[in-house]
Amino acid sequence: SLATILVDTLVAELLCDEISKLRLKFLKFVLGEDSVMRSHSLLADRRDKRKVQEDESRWIRLQLISKAREEALCQSDLMKRRAINAMKKEEQQDGLVILNAIYGVLDNDTGKWIETSDKSASKLHMMDATTQLQFWVESSALHMSGVSKQHCLGFYDVAACVSEEDWRKSEVDSKDVSNLGLFRLRNIVGMSNSMDNRRDLVAALQVRYKWAGHEFVKMFHDEDTIDLP
Repeated sequence: SLATILVDTLVAELLCDEISKLRLKFLKFVLGEDSVMRSHSLLADRRDKRKVQEDESRWIRLQLISKAREEALCQSDLMKRRAINAMKKEEQQDGLVILNAIYGVLDNDTGKWIETSDKSASKLHMMDATTQLQFWVESSALHMSGVSKQHCLGFYDVAACVSEEDWRKSEVDSKDVSNLGLFRLRNIVGMSNSMDNRRDLVAALQVRYKWAGHEFVKMFHDEDTIDLP
């Protein structure tokens, strides 16, 4: 009924700290306290169950990510000696030297690296790829085929380190502020359009390198072919 929808909407706003207690008291007076509190309890239970599931999923995701990162670091350590020798050789002949390379998650709309809200994985969505790229330099040239770099030696899937919360656009950016309470209710009951509410995040590789006495910086999307210089 319309009254039930109104109750659910306003209680959802309360759960999101968007409704005053005065409005809730008025709602209890008009529709009855039992009806309001029953809706409050149902929505609170749904929120708690979802939080438990999200916490379990986050823990499993972090375990898998940590393992992949450890394997990538081990591979990078094995690549280090050859990378150092390649760098020395290139420096002697004024060839291709990788000064710095970052593989991470980029916001396509802003062109900036993202900052993750998940503090337990705050740095996992970015990795230093300097050694890995210098390792593949041969005869003053670097070529990497057009596949996701997560499949290359010494890399891992940085996009997988981004939490679901970070994939979502902020509510204020997604909807008009005046409709914020209804928008949050739609998220709670699973009515929101997930495609409209997802940020355009992509894995990218930024390379700063020196060649023929000059420094350059280039940005590549994950599946771009890399040909340097």
